[in-house]
Amino acid sequence: MKELLNIDWVDNFRKLPNGQIDPNFHQYSTNKYSDHKGYEYVLMAEYKNGYSWYVIGFMDENEVIKELPVWEAKYEKGAS
Repeated sequence: MKELLNIDWVDNFRKLPNGQIDPNFHQYSTNKYSDHKGYEYVLMAEYKNGYSWYVIGFMDENEVIKELPVWEAKYEKGAS
Protein backbone atom coordinates (compact mmCIF):
# COMPACT_ATOMS: atom_id res chain seq x y z
CA MET A 1 0.00 0.00 0.00
CA LYS A 2 2.89 2.34 0.76
CA GLU A 3 4.06 1.95 -2.84
CA LEU A 4 0.64 3.09 -4.04
CA LEU A 5 0.60 6.15 -1.78
CA ASN A 6 4.04 7.15 -3.07
CA ILE A 7 2.33 8.01 -6.36
CA ASP A 8 1.42 11.70 -6.03
CA TRP A 9 -1.65 11.34 -8.29
CA VAL A 10 -3.11 8.68 -5.97
CA ASP A 11 -2.08 10.32 -2.71
CA ASN A 12 -3.70 13.63 -3.71
CA PHE A 13 -7.16 12.03 -3.71
CA ARG A 14 -7.06 11.76 0.06
CA LYS A 15 -5.85 15.31 0.64
CA LEU A 16 -7.36 18.78 0.70
CA PRO A 17 -5.69 21.57 -1.33
CA ASN A 18 -3.80 22.63 1.84
CA GLY A 19 -2.21 19.16 2.08
CA GLN A 20 -4.18 17.93 5.10
CA ILE A 21 -6.12 14.67 4.96
CA ASP A 22 -9.67 15.24 3.71
CA PRO A 23 -12.06 14.32 6.56
CA ASN A 24 -14.49 13.00 3.93
CA PHE A 25 -11.93 10.54 2.56
CA HIS A 26 -12.94 7.00 3.47
CA GLN A 27 -10.57 4.57 1.74
CA TYR A 28 -9.03 3.35 -1.47
CA SER A 29 -10.59 0.23 -2.90
CA THR A 30 -10.50 -1.87 -6.05
CA ASN A 31 -12.93 -3.69 -8.27
CA LYS A 32 -12.55 -6.15 -11.13
CA TYR A 33 -13.04 -4.18 -14.33
CA SER A 34 -12.25 -6.36 -17.31
CA ASP A 35 -10.21 -9.22 -18.66
CA HIS A 36 -8.01 -6.82 -20.65
CA LYS A 37 -4.38 -7.43 -19.63
CA GLY A 38 -2.97 -4.49 -17.69
CA TYR A 39 -6.39 -3.00 -16.94
CA GLU A 40 -8.06 -5.77 -14.97
CA TYR A 41 -8.90 -3.62 -11.94
CA VAL A 42 -10.08 -0.10 -11.26
CA LEU A 43 -8.66 1.84 -8.35
CA MET A 44 -11.34 3.77 -6.47
CA ALA A 45 -11.15 6.67 -4.03
CA GLU A 46 -14.12 6.55 -1.64
CA TYR A 47 -15.52 9.42 0.40
CA LYS A 48 -18.33 9.96 2.90
CA ASN A 49 -18.19 6.41 4.28
CA GLY A 50 -18.26 4.97 0.77
CA TYR A 51 -21.37 6.81 -0.46
CA SER A 52 -19.32 8.90 -2.89
CA TRP A 53 -16.56 7.49 -5.07
CA TYR A 54 -14.36 8.12 -8.10
CA VAL A 55 -12.42 5.85 -10.41
CA ILE A 56 -8.88 7.19 -10.24
CA GLY A 57 -6.95 4.61 -12.21
CA PHE A 58 -6.59 1.18 -13.75
CA MET A 59 -4.27 -1.52 -12.47
CA ASP A 60 -3.17 -5.00 -13.33
CA GLU A 61 -3.28 -7.79 -10.78
CA ASN A 62 -0.48 -7.31 -8.24
CA GLU A 63 0.26 -7.47 -4.52
CA VAL A 64 -1.31 -4.06 -3.85
CA ILE A 65 -4.66 -5.39 -5.08
CA LYS A 66 -4.60 -7.96 -2.27
CA GLU A 67 -4.18 -5.20 0.35
CA LEU A 68 -7.17 -3.13 -0.77
CA PRO A 69 -10.80 -3.75 0.12
CA VAL A 70 -13.15 -4.70 -2.71
CA TRP A 71 -15.36 -1.78 -3.73
CA GLU A 72 -19.10 -2.17 -3.27
CA ALA A 73 -21.61 0.43 -4.44
CA LYS A 74 -23.40 2.11 -1.54
CA TYR A 75 -26.38 4.40 -1.92
CA GLU A 76 -28.01 6.63 0.65
CA LYS A 77 -31.68 6.03 1.26
CA GLY A 78 -33.83 8.27 -0.88
CA ALA A 79 -31.06 8.90 -3.42
CA SER A 80 -32.00 8.29 -7.01
